[in-house]
Amino acid sequence: MIKRKYHSDLKDKEWEILSKYLPKQKECPALKYDLKDIMNGIFYLVRSGCSWRMQPNDYPDWQSVYQYFRKLRKLGIWEKINNELVKELRLNSGRNAKVSAGVMDSQSIKTTEKGVKIGYDAVKK
Repeated sequence: MIKRKYHSDLKDKEWEILSKYLPKQKECPALKYDLKDIMNGIFYLVRSGCSWRMQPNDYPDWQSVYQYFRKLRKLGIWEKINNELVKELRLNSGRNAKVSAGVMDSQSIKTTEKGVKIGYDAVKK
């Protein structure tokens, strides 16, 4: 079978960066597929928005992709990857590794729909 290329597939440089944060293939003896193919399956799902069962046959079976995704989530690997990549991006752009400020606008805080008092109190004048 010929494997098609998808826009969500990891490029070699991206795989080189990402693979540093993943458990090694030998640490996952039950994993019968190439780790890069598993990750490409996960990224296809994220990019396309399809369900697990609707992944193309070019990727490993959906159960394997899903199980590995869950394993990474339970181990906190996704959060670690995100934190490390944000830190690396900030350092490469000449900023501090840690975020030092946050922005909150009025769209972020829920308020009432109307800015007036609602209700009726017959006793008050």
